Amino acid sequence: MTNALTRGLGLGLALAMVLPAQQSDQDEMIARRDKKLAAEFLKRAAWLTDFDAAKEQAAEDDQLIFAYLTRSFAA
Repeated sequence: MTNALTRGLGLGLALAMVLPAQQSDQDEMIARRDKKLAAEFLKRAAWLTDFDAAKEQAAEDDQLIFAYLTRSFAA
């Protein structure tokens, strides 16, 4: 029982240290995404950032989807 309690406390402590760092990383990725979305070449078209909405519109307009993928933002 003591080993399980010790492991549980250790896991809790590890999570308490990691979660704030993950939020900081998430904030940084959001800032990078926003900076990329503000790029001049992206302002030349009406881009959608919601994939389901893009699929709907593509189906309505009988068009293909052109996707610009980047790895700096991942949720």
